[in-house]
Amino acid sequence: MKYGPTLHWRPAPRVGTLLFCLIMLTGAIAGATPADLLEQGRRLYRAGIAADGQPLQAMGAAEVAISGVDAACEHCHRRSGMGSREGNIPVPAVSGPVLFAKLEPAQAARRGRHAIPVMPQRHQARPAYDEATLAKALREGLDPLNRPLNPLMPRYSLDEQSLKALTAYLSQLSTAAPPGLENGTLHLATVITPDADSVRSQTVIDTLQTWASAAPSMRIALQVWRLSGPESGWESQLQQFYRERPVYAILSGAGGVHWEPIQAFCESTTTPCLFPVLDQIPQAHDGYYAMYLGGGLGLESALLIRYLKELPAQPARIVQLYDGERGASVAANLERQFQAGRVISHSWSGDAPAALANDLKSADTLLLWLRPEQVAALTTAFPQMPGAGRIILSERLCPPDKLELPPAWQARTAWISERTSPSVRHGRALLGLIPWLKQMNLQAGDEATQSEVYAAVFYFNDALATMRGNPTREYLMETLETAVDDRPPGASYYRLSLGPGQRVASRLGHLMTYRGPGPSQPESVGPALQP
Repeated sequence: MKYGPTLHWRPAPRVGTLLFCLIMLTGAIAGATPADLLEQGRRLYRAGIAADGQPLQAMGAAEVAISGVDAACEHCHRRSGMGSREGNIPVPAVSGPVLFAKLEPAQAARRGRHAIPVMPQRHQARPAYDEATLAKALREGLDPLNRPLNPLMPRYSLDEQSLKALTAYLSQLSTAAPPGLENGTLHLATVITPDADSVRSQTVIDTLQTWASAAPSMRIALQVWRLSGPESGWESQLQQFYRERPVYAILSGAGGVHWEPIQAFCESTTTPCLFPVLDQIPQAHDGYYAMYLGGGLGLESALLIRYLKELPAQPARIVQLYDGERGASVAANLERQFQAGRVISHSWSGDAPAALANDLKSADTLLLWLRPEQVAALTTAFPQMPGAGRIILSERLCPPDKLELPPAWQARTAWISERTSPSVRHGRALLGLIPWLKQMNLQAGDEATQSEVYAAVFYFNDALATMRGNPTREYLMETLETAVDDRPPGASYYRLSLGPGQRVASRLGHLMTYRGPGPSQPESVGPALQP
């Protein structure tokens, strides 16, 4: 597996720096402070708000008028300014180091051979922009050589103050070295919360520390940020860690059901928070800097609701048994989705097995949001199966490879899961995870957690290797949107994919059941499920 390139910050060309200083000076002379000018440019670029506070006005493709956020530059050129693609059409970069420098495409050649001459595409070769030619491009749709820009590029009704503000903002966009990257050393952190499973936490730490120390082509300094105490104090602890040693990103990590303070910290400090191993991701996960592989219990609950509602023969009742915080929210969500009285919920306690025995009927479906040891207590109390017609477990809370069920239970038990079945996951691990662990001199252990850390490391490295020497945090997030796909490193999940603005890669799942009696692992049954 590739570890990625040695990272060195490439400073902006001097012409961009001079232009930025000139714009800031003229803006200050005109009455706007440098800070005001940059803020006006930021709002115009990201939200489509002109310098006077009114929605930005433009004429888009096919002469369709657009305004406000629909006309914002970020919509196509992305927050980093490094561009994107609209179908097969490349959207060029507009960040300071690129926009205000002459573009001359490099001619690739094998060692010892001459480059093959090719005709560069229009967006790959042009003179440097300045404020005047940028104004012409924005207002008239013409590049510095008076060639028409792609018709997808809007033509803006831009006043002089808005133009100066946008030019100032673009001049400094993606020009500063990101925090956590110093002298070729990449500073990273991983976060462990108090409610994280202890085995999972140690697996995450051991795997990441071994990877960080073994990376041959870049120096990685990894910090372990262990949080303590109640959730209300976590963000202040993170801020203190960050003040003492800023990091480029938070990679992987381990938590339970309370990740909101970590996500809030990442948004407030613009620190990427990438692929933690959690039971449940924050309900509001539509921020910019936090990205998740799986949806956790929230996705399992949504998949299960869809499955139950589409059953040809509806269960008479749905009886739930849940464990404290980890299961309470998903149990409550399920109650809201069905008619009153159809869902009966019980919190786990020492006398739960006896209470369950008196309540279950053969036409009921029993949902268990429980840990393996709690399900094992039920199987001990009822080796011949409780009275319910069917039992469905959470794969996230109670992985089937962590549990041995009596034959009577196997015949009527299923798992709802966003991850692959144990046999499929292990088969795929033999092709990716296991060789990687051997390369790292790590023993195979908690395979599900190791698979998630392996995926996090692989996708992170893959993104760094394709960022064209511009490792800004925003460009990292945008690159990960295309790096994370249904590829071997994500094999522990049923399916993974991301796209522009998406922050949760897993959106599908399935039901798993035992194929027959005897020693076995549950396998996927039926079509894919989606919320």
